[in-house]
Amino acid sequence: MLVRSGSVLGLILGFFVASGAVMGAEPISLGLPASLAVPQSSDKKGDVSQGTSEPATQAVVESLIEPAASEATVVPVVKPVAETRDPTAVDIAPLETVNPNSIGLLDADAGGFGVDMWQGTDGGLVAQLLPRLPAAPRSPTLRALQRRLLLSTATAPGNGVLQANLLPLRIDRLAAMGETKAVIELARIVPTHAMDESIALSRIESRFLSGDIELACKDVRSHIRDYQGAHWQRMQIFCEALAGEAEAARLGLLLLREMPGKSKPAFFQLIDAVLGRDDVQIFNLPDPTGFEFAMIKATKQQLPPDAGVTTHPAILRAIARYEKAPLALRLDAGERAEAMGTFAADELAGLYRLVHLRSEAFRDIDNTETDGVLGRALLVRAAKMRTDPEGQARLLHRLWKEAAAVDAAGTYGTVVRVTLPMLLEITPSLSLAWFADEAGRALLLGGHTQEASAWLALVQGEAFNEAAAARARDALWPFVKLADADGALAWDAARLDAWWKIAGPVAGNAKAARLFGLLAAMGNPVGGAGWARVLPDAPRTTMVVPSVAIWNALGEASTQGRMGETVLLVLLSMGEDGPGQVAPMTLDGVLAALRGVGLGVEARRLAVEAAMTQGF
Repeated sequence: MLVRSGSVLGLILGFFVASGAVMGAEPISLGLPASLAVPQSSDKKGDVSQGTSEPATQAVVESLIEPAASEATVVPVVKPVAETRDPTAVDIAPLETVNPNSIGLLDADAGGFGVDMWQGTDGGLVAQLLPRLPAAPRSPTLRALQRRLLLSTATAPGNGVLQANLLPLRIDRLAAMGETKAVIELARIVPTHAMDESIALSRIESRFLSGDIELACKDVRSHIRDYQGAHWQRMQIFCEALAGEAEAARLGLLLLREMPGKSKPAFFQLIDAVLGRDDVQIFNLPDPTGFEFAMIKATKQQLPPDAGVTTHPAILRAIARYEKAPLALRLDAGERAEAMGTFAADELAGLYRLVHLRSEAFRDIDNTETDGVLGRALLVRAAKMRTDPEGQARLLHRLWKEAAAVDAAGTYGTVVRVTLPMLLEITPSLSLAWFADEAGRALLLGGHTQEASAWLALVQGEAFNEAAAARARDALWPFVKLADADGALAWDAARLDAWWKIAGPVAGNAKAARLFGLLAAMGNPVGGAGWARVLPDAPRTTMVVPSVAIWNALGEASTQGRMGETVLLVLLSMGEDGPGQVAPMTLDGVLAALRGVGLGVEARRLAVEAAMTQGF
């Protein structure tokens, strides 16, 4: 039988315990907590504790109820002595045990929701709902809300020792979101008594994904005596192989084959590569973990194409950054990771620049096939190379339209964020009036309301002289008004009517009704005349909506001002599809709930996202 060091230690300890029992040696103390230990003496003056012949457990029980009768036999009288106190002495009060549910990385000044965010909320309810949070909300606003919810420093919901253990649930959701740095930092401040296997694994996986293999292996070695299982064994083997401990790694491989739980063939191949075999090739590694990806990087292996089927935000980011992965795979992973919030737009722009654009293709870009991620990269490169605003605008317009046709909720937003630096350099001009609508909406999606308003001001000023300017004004006005937080743009029902005349027939009554609903939800008086335009829409529609329980709980939480609970229920109501895909009534209720707890800025951003990702 094969036994590693931890098991040998257990056998040795077992031998000495057994020997003590047989040979009449003193029994080994099992280290009862102090509060349950049998009292032998007292620190209190005037109190003498006597021994007892009762078994230890019985003595413990009696001491918790009343003093033993023998303890009252002799009560020495001790005359009090006046105590002289050093006036410079400092009283040190015992520290209370830190409640792990309360720790976080964001206080109110750093974007957290405040220490009272869970006031009035049942901790058991939070424990049931946290695991249901989406891993990758398709909305920058929702993702930011979820991140703040999970990282806020706050008084834990509920009270007493029966509190639900929320910290592992929070860290699990952060890990699922691909927030590797946040996981590492939050796990770093977890009290020792609160550390458990799930937190340890999340931190180790995050370290592997961050490329910090040395610290990941240090964590593995420090926890391997506490936690068992095939996954821990695999990580230990990898770390031993990297450290040059070949014999220990080979022994671990033998043990691993005896353990339950099947290991992927790629694991054994990668260990062979770490141990020096130079003919290893990995052909299959579907949905790799952070640990497995670290093995790929450590051995400088080509990444197999099926690794790209993963949907994990952090793995997609790692693929996008891995230079030995095929470029098309990196681009696809980069676009998806950017949409999930784990890959910066400027990093994706850097990947696009790796796509070679031949000079003849640049000259004939209008006739060049630009389907798929490589095509989008070509359009971005071509637009960047243009020096004339007109030509650059036409390429951006084409890129955005094609991306919206692929995925209005994901790919469109991604390419808009990648091309924002170019767009911001284009000065609004009358010759670009045809571009004002698309440019303005892209700027709104990117959070640049002031710059979008400049395009609207341009076409408003020329609307009476230029038909193109008038059309752009009517197309852009309701979206700028939706984003208008300070009321700089006055409400004008005639402008909404003008939008309906040019865009309504194309958008359809359902999309138009959604836009009207967003405007109304943000406090604009759409009125009966506005709604009458879209009444011919189908009287009933089938859409995915939150459960009745979630919906009613959201309304009550917002009305009562329960911040954390409101945000939690908002995220569950919206799900993973993003604001452009949920039922209009759901979105309207979510916006009202956010505004009800003082998150009006976030509500407006969400409304703008919903409008911009409708494909108008």
